[in-house]
Amino acid sequence: MLRACKKLKVISRYGVGYDRVDVAAAKALGIAVTNTPGVNSEAVAELTMGLILSLVRRIPYLDRQTKSNQWLRSTGTELAGKTLGIVGLGAIGKLVARCAKGFDMNVIAYDPYIQEGYCAAHGIGIRTLDALLCEANVIPLHLPLNNQTHHIIGQAAIAQMQPGTILVNASRGALIDEDAADDALCSGQLGGLGLDAFEREPPTGSKLLTLDSVVATPHTGAHTAEATAKMAESMPSHRAVAMTIAQTVALWALGIPPSPHMRSSWNLPSRMKLIRVLSTCATNHARSDTVRMRLNERIS
Repeated sequence: MLRACKKLKVISRYGVGYDRVDVAAAKALGIAVTNTPGVNSEAVAELTMGLILSLVRRIPYLDRQTKSNQWLRSTGTELAGKTLGIVGLGAIGKLVARCAKGFDMNVIAYDPYIQEGYCAAHGIGIRTLDALLCEANVIPLHLPLNNQTHHIIGQAAIAQMQPGTILVNASRGALIDEDAADDALCSGQLGGLGLDAFEREPPTGSKLLTLDSVVATPHTGAHTAEATAKMAESMPSHRAVAMTIAQTVALWALGIPPSPHMRSSWNLPSRMKLIRVLSTCATNHARSDTVRMRLNERIS
C-alpha cells in the first residue's frame, strides 16, 4: 500500500502507538511516521474509570433491565478501600492512578521502567507483575503491544488473581488471551471484564460479547472532542517535519550539503522525490525561484 502512495511524505498516527504502521517499510520509502503522544491520555484514563464503574455497579446491565420494565435490586461493589493494580504506569496509567485516589482506592503499579520517585511522591506502591496480580482487586492494562506483552494476561496470569477480580483493557486487544478470559468469566475467577480493545476488531462473533459480565466499547478511548482538538493543535510539529525536508532540499539545491542524517533519511538524490517535496513544501521559501532553478540544473 505504501508503495502505491507515490506522493505520500508523512504518516501521522491518530494516537500513540505505531503498531498499525509498517514503520520499517515507511522508512525505506523515505516516509516520516509521527504520532500524537500524550494528547489523548485524559480521554483514555476517564474511559478506563468509566469501564471500572460500569463493571462494579453493573450499570449497563441494569440500564437494559430497567428499560425492559424490570425493576431489579443488584448488589454492587464499592471502590473505596479496594486495591487498583495498574499494569503500565505511563501517561495514561498515572492519570488512572490520580482518578482512583479520588475514589479512596489503594493504588499499586507494575511497569518495567517504573519511576520510583514519582510513585513515592504520589503514594503508589511498586510491585512485580506477579505480586500485583495476586494483590489487586481491579486491574487496568496500559501497555504497548509487542512481543513481550502479547497475551501478558493469559490463563496463568488470571489464575494468580483473586477470585472476582475486575480486569480492564483500554490499550491493545492482544494483551489479553480472550479465550482464557472467557473461561475465567464463566468460572467466576474474573468478576468482570471491560474492553475498549479486542484482538480482532471489530470482534464479530466473539463469545465475550454474549456475557453480561463484559462491558465493551468500540476502541473509542481517545475519541473525545477535547482529545481531537489537542491532536489538531499538535499538528504544527508535523508541519515542521515537512518544512525540515523542504529546507534540506533547498540547501542541497543551492550547493549546501545537508546533514548526513537528513540525506540518508530522505534519500535526497531521488529526482522525482525532490521535485514533489519542492513543489509541495518549499514554494514559500524566500529563494524558491533560485532554488527551483538550481534544483533543475542539479538533477538534469
